[in-house]
Amino acid sequence: MSLISVCIPSFNHGRFVGRSIESALAQTETDIEVLLIDDGSTDETLEVARQYHDPRFRISINPSRLGLGANFNRALDAAHGEYLKILCDDDLLYPGALKTLRDGLEANPSASFATSAWHVIDESARVLETKRLVPSTRETYRSVSLKEVARSSWLFRNVIGGPSSVLFRKALMREVHFRPAFKQMLDFECWLQLLRRGPLLYSPMVLSAYRHHVGTQSTHAWEQCQAADDLLAISIELGRERRQMEGAISLSDIKRLQFLCVLRAASGTVGSAARGNLVLAQRNWELCKKGTQYLRGADSLEGDRSAYP
Repeated sequence: MSLISVCIPSFNHGRFVGRSIESALAQTETDIEVLLIDDGSTDETLEVARQYHDPRFRISINPSRLGLGANFNRALDAAHGEYLKILCDDDLLYPGALKTLRDGLEANPSASFATSAWHVIDESARVLETKRLVPSTRETYRSVSLKEVARSSWLFRNVIGGPSSVLFRKALMREVHFRPAFKQMLDFECWLQLLRRGPLLYSPMVLSAYRHHVGTQSTHAWEQCQAADDLLAISIELGRERRQMEGAISLSDIKRLQFLCVLRAASGTVGSAARGNLVLAQRNWELCKKGTQYLRGADSLEGDRSAYP
């Protein structure tokens, strides 16, 4: 069987990282390596990680802080496996996750990556809800195209799942990488890159758990603003490439995405101003104007994309 690398990019999640490591080491598939790449944690993360002495587990520490996206890329570069899994340092894998997704990819060589249904859990690991890309299917695996993802999500939501839900092929990740300039839609933008190279494979089994943290209203508002900015940048790129996508993405898809971003920014402008956060209100207003400019463009190709490497 092919080696699977589980990469755990870590930063200040000492409270949860032990459970993440344990969930990786407890997989039914034993031909694995588990690699923790720490990005300068100042809490007990490394102290917890060093308690695990399994020969399949190793720790690497970045000499300087890289940030989330760059640390994801460093983790993937350091992995030796033919298949790669990013496991966020507060998320969980359920037993059989790696084997199920790896077996699916080996049986479906045209698939660019694989995902599954997942749980959303709270800080106490209590299940809050179950997320599914395909609402109901009796198939063991289901091939899902870029066009289907665009139709089900309007390209406005990540319906595929976070990094902990996904298994990649190492060969494809030499062509694709996480782009650190994307802050809130970092994973979804990467999934769209992969989907442009082939369909994804979906398993209806619940194979992972994403941990939801309750933040402040102000934090949530900033995240919503950043997500809209990321999605506008995605719309520009899709607009430039859509003619090479064989009809998977239409101009209507792109315009709808831009319209939804403008709506979110407009709502953020009003809400932030009402709460007295004038800095965020101004940021949303500038985003609203930028999105409106793109909406008025004939082919969504306007705008400087150079800020998003």
